[in-house]
Amino acid sequence: MQQTRLKKFLRVHRGNCLAISILILLALFYAANNWTPSSYGWVLKHYFQASPSGLVAGTPRRERSDEWAIATALTQATVNNGHERINQTSIYKEDLRSVFSMPIRDWGLFFKPSMWGYLFLPPHKAFSVYHVSFIFLFLAGYALLFQRFGIPIVASYLLSGTVFFTGYMQFWWTTFGQLASFFPWLLLLLIDGAKYTTLRSIAFWWLASATMLSAHFYPPLFIQFAFVGIIFLIALRVRLFEFRYLCSFGLAAVAALLTMYFYLRDPLLAMQTTIYPGQRISSGGGEPLRMTLSQFFPLLNIQDFRPSIRPNIPESGVIGSLFFLPLLVFLNYKQSLSEGRVSIGTIAVFAVGLLAVYLWMFVDLPPWAGRVFLWTRVDPHRMYFASGMLTLGFSLVLFSKGVFRVNITRGLILLLAYSGILFIYKVADDGIAVREVLIELMFPATLLIPCLISERFRSLGLKVALVVVSAGYGFWAFGGYNPIQSSTTIFVRQPTGVTRVLDTLVETVDGQPILNIPDFPGATLNGWGYPATSHTLLTPPLAFWDKLFPEMPPDERNQLFNRYANLQVSSTIAEPTLVKADNVWVPVGAFSSVMENPRTLRWSDSPPPFTKGLGSIDSISCQGDALTLSGWAAWRGKDSRQSLVIVSDRLAVASEFRIRFRYDVANALGDPELARSGFIVYAKLAAPCGREQIPLCAISRHISGLAYRLDNSNATLCPN
Repeated sequence: MQQTRLKKFLRVHRGNCLAISILILLALFYAANNWTPSSYGWVLKHYFQASPSGLVAGTPRRERSDEWAIATALTQATVNNGHERINQTSIYKEDLRSVFSMPIRDWGLFFKPSMWGYLFLPPHKAFSVYHVSFIFLFLAGYALLFQRFGIPIVASYLLSGTVFFTGYMQFWWTTFGQLASFFPWLLLLLIDGAKYTTLRSIAFWWLASATMLSAHFYPPLFIQFAFVGIIFLIALRVRLFEFRYLCSFGLAAVAALLTMYFYLRDPLLAMQTTIYPGQRISSGGGEPLRMTLSQFFPLLNIQDFRPSIRPNIPESGVIGSLFFLPLLVFLNYKQSLSEGRVSIGTIAVFAVGLLAVYLWMFVDLPPWAGRVFLWTRVDPHRMYFASGMLTLGFSLVLFSKGVFRVNITRGLILLLAYSGILFIYKVADDGIAVREVLIELMFPATLLIPCLISERFRSLGLKVALVVVSAGYGFWAFGGYNPIQSSTTIFVRQPTGVTRVLDTLVETVDGQPILNIPDFPGATLNGWGYPATSHTLLTPPLAFWDKLFPEMPPDERNQLFNRYANLQVSSTIAEPTLVKADNVWVPVGAFSSVMENPRTLRWSDSPPPFTKGLGSIDSISCQGDALTLSGWAAWRGKDSRQSLVIVSDRLAVASEFRIRFRYDVANALGDPELARSGFIVYAKLAAPCGREQIPLCAISRHISGLAYRLDNSNATLCPN
């Protein structure tokens, strides 16, 4: 009997079984090669100078720092910490149970299926499985959801890939973008909830909990999930208001919220009273029309992954596809609507939902207007999941039920509309070369082909072409954004010249080791196992700051440090400084004397005796009477017997002499003790610089008593 049911299931669902089997095989191949879409290669190359960096294909993205500097780095720290909750490898001893989900071995791991690999696999393997599991869930889940709209199986998987390769998904994928993988599965449980209601409501509780705990706890996206989900359910005419259905899934939703709260209670309560982000309330409006146009013209605000109107690429991402506009152009409105092929009620549901979203995005509405949907917790520029998914739902109804009038006239209208928008914004406004825009126009131009075939096959030809071209366009436009990065180099880390230097800079302060150096962002140093002062603090350790800055007024200290913050030590400031809402700089001297400079600086009009050149002047700049000179000398460690003499015919009335870390010098010369060999001099001259570069030379003196002329010194002032 059971074998008969299984055979029947496989026969009925053979198309999906085949497609999902192919996805599983591809996922296994991906994980077997330890691949990930992480941009951590940026850290390996630019900060730790690791070679090889493990980059398989593509380009690591600097702007994805919330992934490589926070999410991935804290995952490394969790592994280093033995998967325990409190980060003992950090000087702040912070709680790793936070809004960024970590593979902590506690009861919450039951709700983190993507992290189960950490229970039995090496960390680098588990990290790859973590990433590929979301890709699999996304592609399979949306295909199954689209089939509920009447989309054929092959088309549903192509359209699922189309949505995957949109700007919004790709640009945000390695942080909260992955959460979109759960959305179709939640909807599928609700759509089928009338059958086996109890079992499906239990599954909904677990899956909803997993959605909130598996990757990134991001309420603005969860709020959109709820709104879009309700619109989809109403449009698909799910019987939402049956008593048993409402009770079962209502209780499941409440149980999921309680599960999330009990797990994240400590970090959520800590963040609730923060200056940032705990006190953010959003109002409506502020989004430019051009951003919404990019839902229909996906590369409108991007060229070669460079933003046109946003400060960075991720902020330019929307769920935009070539799939949307042709449906509106080729649809036979009269026949589709008057004959009842397309349900006016269904279209109206999507239209009303989309109108509400657009009002919040474009109209200057007070906070109370969005409070009923909890949109006061969603900034309008974060609403592109809702607007994109509702546009997609609207389009799926037209695609599956609509009647199309496919002719050359409408094809040319489509091409002219596409060309006009691109030329107005990209060529005229942004100055993009016409030839680069023409490449993009090749994709909508291929939709003219169905207009030229036999009229009998045009409608089918359009649908086939639209699905294939949309998928191909998405892959071409956005498939190259995230790299393929080996997870091996992320977790099986080999010593580099930089890490050998860092090892020598670890100090002991108040009985505990610390690494107190600038220039490493986020949690990158702690991810490598260093007890770094520069760190990402997801919840503020206020007692730590009370102890470190007892003389600071409490209100000022609270304003500075009571926030989610990327904390970075700096040698260029004297007091703690709020750089951005989530970026705080602290003087490096507040933690230790690692950059204290005992060396002396002297200006002279004649050079002291020196030997061959060793060291270098790297840059000289002068504006007005302010001179800046930087370079390095072969100083090992730091000592008051080390000095620098600047020979010039200009008089300096004041000067400041600072140490700079030079990992490149120490690495190139194979001597970690040269880490403090760098210097920077700020000088105020007695007279303005003038237009010509100031002639000067620099002589470094060492503990041995030997003096060396630095390369790039003026040979006339310091002749051999």
